[in-house]
Amino acid sequence: MEQVSGGKRRSLRRAVALECTLQSELWDEELQLPASNLSTDGIWIETPLTLDPGEELIVSFTPPGLPDNQVVWAAAKVVRVAPEPRDDDLAQSPGMGLKFTYCSDDHRHTLARSLLGRPPRLPIARVPPPLAAHGG
Repeated sequence: MEQVSGGKRRSLRRAVALECTLQSELWDEELQLPASNLSTDGIWIETPLTLDPGEELIVSFTPPGLPDNQVVWAAAKVVRVAPEPRDDDLAQSPGMGLKFTYCSDDHRHTLARSLLGRPPRLPIARVPPPLAAHGG
């Protein structure tokens, strides 16, 4: 688990590939969008069309490795928006990070069980500095 201080994550993000349903009062219909990482506290939704930080919505999805009838529902808030990958986080696709503001205990336990043994998201892609040339 990660520390909870100064806005740091409370749980490890896990790499996933799943479809989510998003509901917001800002649009008339549900949206189906892919997610690429997930924790018991939030989810990264891949989309070039993002909501503003602070916007609230409902997200539902079937956690990885579970039957389609085991859907997790959560109230969520947009906490991060990235229209393009950041230089220090090339593994992150464009989209928005959602923090779960409410998820029932049963659904949170279902989610936690489904994430056990799943790999963390890919590490940040960094290019090492060039080696110094030695004169001779």
